[in-house]
Amino acid sequence: GEINLSWQEPGDGAVISKADFPVNLKIKTNNPSQTAKIDIFLRGEDGDSTLITTLGPIENEIISGSWKKIPSPGSYKLYGEAKSWSGQTKKSEEITVTIND
Repeated sequence: GEINLSWQEPGDGAVISKADFPVNLKIKTNNPSQTAKIDIFLRGEDGDSTLITTLGPIENEIISGSWKKIPSPGSYKLYGEAKSWSGQTKKSEEITVTIND
């Protein structure tokens, strides 16, 4: 079965201040039994992606995690990458988040 991810929190276009950290992350998988883990990445304007956290074990459709490390102020893309038990990878849509001081 194919895995599809959809963001629940934060919302696309969210503005996050340093005081908001740790930030709650919520992502939904349509296929929890097939999802081994979900890696959450942050991509900066320079194009470099950083692993924020790995979510797992996946027991429900909605998976929560915590984004602890505060990045430099700026605009970023946030996305998830699900890995299935059979080794397939499926990327979520990218959402834009802005970090303020």
